[in-house]
Amino acid sequence: MKDIIKNIEIIQFAGDGDKTVALISYQDTRNVDDINNGFNTIQVPVNIREIQESPRGNMLVNQSVKKENDCCHMCIEDIDECINS
Repeated sequence: MKDIIKNIEIIQFAGDGDKTVALISYQDTRNVDDINNGFNTIQVPVNIREIQESPRGNMLVNQSVKKENDCCHMCIEDIDECINS
């Protein structure tokens, strides 16, 4: 099951109470015959962390910063199924 999810893009950032969420658009290629051509959206919590540069020039994310909204839960079962297949 290769390339089930295509055309993924963040289309908006918004505040949802005390956390930031991203509205993500994607296309499920298994459903291209539906009225939306397989396109759908999900909201995903965003945890913006500090980016650091390593001595070798690599970009690193500061993983030591933990917040309550660290977890990203995708709300659509089909997306979870696609990722885990």
